[in-house]
Amino acid sequence: MDIDSNTVTIVIAVIALISPIATAWLNNHYQTKRENIQNYELAKRQALIDFIQYANKYHQHKTTTSTIEYNSSLSNLYIYFSNIPKEIHNLENINYNEFEKELNSIVVKLSKQVTKK
Repeated sequence: MDIDSNTVTIVIAVIALISPIATAWLNNHYQTKRENIQNYELAKRQALIDFIQYANKYHQHKTTTSTIEYNSSLSNLYIYFSNIPKEIHNLENINYNEFEKELNSIVVKLSKQVTKK
Protein backbone atom coordinates (compact mmCIF):
# COMPACT_ATOMS: atom_id res chain seq x y z
CA MET A 1 0.00 0.00 0.00
CA ASP A 2 1.47 3.25 -1.13
CA ILE A 3 0.50 6.52 0.64
CA ASP A 4 1.34 9.64 -1.24
CA SER A 5 2.17 12.98 0.36
CA ASN A 6 -1.14 14.57 -0.69
CA THR A 7 -3.15 12.05 1.33
CA VAL A 8 -1.00 12.65 4.40
CA THR A 9 -1.36 16.41 3.99
CA ILE A 10 -5.14 16.18 3.70
CA VAL A 11 -5.40 13.95 6.79
CA ILE A 12 -3.24 16.35 8.82
CA ALA A 13 -5.30 19.34 7.62
CA VAL A 14 -8.61 17.68 8.57
CA ILE A 15 -7.28 16.71 12.01
CA ALA A 16 -5.94 20.25 12.49
CA LEU A 17 -9.43 21.60 11.79
CA ILE A 18 -11.36 19.10 13.91
CA SER A 19 -9.08 19.01 16.95
CA PRO A 20 -9.65 22.58 18.26
CA ILE A 21 -13.39 22.28 17.65
CA ALA A 22 -13.59 19.01 19.57
CA THR A 23 -11.45 20.40 22.40
CA ALA A 24 -13.59 23.53 22.73
CA TRP A 25 -16.80 21.49 22.72
CA LEU A 26 -15.52 19.09 25.40
CA ASN A 27 -14.29 21.95 27.59
CA ASN A 28 -17.62 23.78 27.31
CA HIS A 29 -19.56 20.62 28.00
CA TYR A 30 -17.72 19.83 31.23
CA GLN A 31 -17.63 23.45 32.32
CA THR A 32 -21.42 23.57 31.99
CA LYS A 33 -21.74 20.40 34.05
CA ARG A 34 -19.48 21.83 36.74
CA GLU A 35 -21.52 25.06 36.85
CA ASN A 36 -24.74 23.07 37.19
CA ILE A 37 -23.28 21.19 40.16
CA GLN A 38 -22.13 24.44 41.75
CA ASN A 39 -25.57 26.00 41.23
CA TYR A 40 -27.21 22.95 42.81
CA GLU A 41 -24.94 23.21 45.85
CA LEU A 42 -25.68 26.93 46.18
CA ALA A 43 -29.41 26.23 46.01
CA LYS A 44 -29.01 23.47 48.59
CA ARG A 45 -27.17 25.83 50.94
CA GLN A 46 -29.83 28.52 50.38
CA ALA A 47 -32.62 26.02 51.13
CA LEU A 48 -31.01 25.29 54.50
CA ILE A 49 -30.55 28.99 55.28
CA ASP A 50 -34.18 29.69 54.37
CA PHE A 51 -35.38 26.83 56.53
CA ILE A 52 -33.48 28.14 59.56
CA GLN A 53 -34.80 31.64 59.02
CA TYR A 54 -38.43 30.63 58.46
CA ALA A 55 -38.44 28.05 61.23
CA ASN A 56 -37.35 30.72 63.70
CA LYS A 57 -39.89 33.18 62.34
CA TYR A 58 -42.66 30.57 62.49
CA HIS A 59 -41.82 29.57 66.04
CA GLN A 60 -41.81 33.18 67.23
CA HIS A 61 -45.00 34.30 65.46
CA LYS A 62 -47.37 31.69 64.10
CA THR A 63 -49.13 33.69 61.43
CA THR A 64 -50.53 32.54 58.12
CA THR A 65 -47.56 34.01 56.27
CA SER A 66 -44.96 32.47 58.56
CA THR A 67 -46.73 29.10 58.35
CA ILE A 68 -46.67 29.19 54.54
CA GLU A 69 -42.99 30.25 54.48
CA TYR A 70 -42.05 27.56 56.99
CA ASN A 71 -43.86 24.79 55.12
CA SER A 72 -42.42 25.96 51.81
CA SER A 73 -38.88 25.96 53.19
CA LEU A 74 -39.47 22.52 54.70
CA SER A 75 -40.62 21.23 51.32
CA ASN A 76 -37.49 22.64 49.68
CA LEU A 77 -35.34 20.64 52.10
CA TYR A 78 -36.87 17.46 50.68
CA ILE A 79 -35.81 18.54 47.19
CA TYR A 80 -32.15 19.04 48.06
CA PHE A 81 -31.40 16.74 51.00
CA SER A 82 -31.53 12.97 50.99
CA ASN A 83 -31.59 12.27 54.74
CA ILE A 84 -34.01 14.57 56.52
CA PRO A 85 -33.94 13.97 60.30
CA LYS A 86 -37.25 12.71 61.70
CA GLU A 87 -37.07 15.28 64.49
CA ILE A 88 -37.85 17.98 61.96
CA HIS A 89 -41.56 17.27 62.27
CA ASN A 90 -41.47 17.87 66.05
CA LEU A 91 -40.37 21.50 65.67
CA GLU A 92 -43.92 22.80 65.37
CA ASN A 93 -45.05 21.58 68.78
CA ILE A 94 -42.23 22.21 71.24
CA ASN A 95 -41.34 25.09 73.56
CA TYR A 96 -38.66 27.65 72.72
CA ASN A 97 -35.80 26.09 74.72
CA GLU A 98 -36.36 22.69 73.17
CA PHE A 99 -36.88 24.31 69.78
CA GLU A 100 -33.39 25.82 69.85
CA LYS A 101 -31.79 22.46 70.71
CA GLU A 102 -33.77 20.55 68.11
CA LEU A 103 -33.17 23.10 65.38
CA ASN A 104 -29.43 23.10 66.11
CA SER A 105 -29.36 19.32 65.99
CA ILE A 106 -31.22 19.26 62.67
CA VAL A 107 -28.99 21.94 61.15
CA VAL A 108 -25.85 20.04 62.16
CA LYS A 109 -27.17 16.86 60.51
CA LEU A 110 -28.22 18.64 57.33
CA SER A 111 -25.01 20.68 57.13
CA LYS A 112 -23.05 17.46 56.73
CA GLN A 113 -24.83 16.98 53.39
CA VAL A 114 -23.72 20.37 52.06
CA THR A 115 -20.49 20.42 50.05
CA LYS A 116 -17.91 22.87 51.32
CA LYS A 117 -16.60 25.52 48.94
